[in-house]
Amino acid sequence: ILIGSDGQIAMGGRISAHGGKCYFSSGIEGDGGSIELVAVSNIEIGGVKELNANGGDSSGTAAGNGGTILIEAPVGTIDFDNFDVECRGGRTTFTDDGEGGTGGSATFTGATVLLTNMTINVTGGDAVAEGSGIGGAGGAAQIAGSTAITVASDVVIIADGGETHLAATAGSNGGNIKIVNLDESDATALDFDGSVTVSGGKDAVKSTGHDGEICVAGSNTASNINLVGTNNFPISNCTELDVWQYIHL
Repeated sequence: ILIGSDGQIAMGGRISAHGGKCYFSSGIEGDGGSIELVAVSNIEIGGVKELNANGGDSSGTAAGNGGTILIEAPVGTIDFDNFDVECRGGRTTFTDDGEGGTGGSATFTGATVLLTNMTINVTGGDAVAEGSGIGGAGGAAQIAGSTAITVASDVVIIADGGETHLAATAGSNGGNIKIVNLDESDATALDFDGSVTVSGGKDAVKSTGHDGEICVAGSNTASNINLVGTNNFPISNCTELDVWQYIHL
């Protein structure tokens, strides 16, 4: 799904590119699709239940990987409130050696990015059946703004690894989250009051895979504290390449 405008985009409804479900033990699930909203000016969405590019669940050997959601307003404002963005990997629900789908990618890039009362979920899919299957790795979530980024306290970003029910095998690794304030000379342009998680997935005895990664650019102490959170996730400075890719979108 691609919606583009040389002005602004204002819309409501439900936008879905969900991968289909499979109900056969030999089946391989469909991946989530792609949703792209690109406008020169502002992007505002209201009355929406969710943007959904999840991978499909499967009773077969492999669930679908999460898809891609890209929201881009190079000189405008992205203003999202009161709905969820999902690119989760699908679950395997029956086959003993099934693998959960990898989490997808959600990217928000604008001059100003305002996010309120929402969940961004790029979690890897769980291996639900009690067997040797393993969950999918967490995906990627990126937020970049050239003028201001405001993420409210009721926003949650989840990039956890998928869980597995096998006691001897830890769940999959967590994904990665990038928060990039392109105006690095003004750290106050970033106001991150939300919460994030990049936990590795758990197995049957609660052993976990490796945690994912969080990187920031142009940040400040208050925002860093919220990103570290109660789980004490380590954060690092984004690389020059990380910053460059958003400048040159």
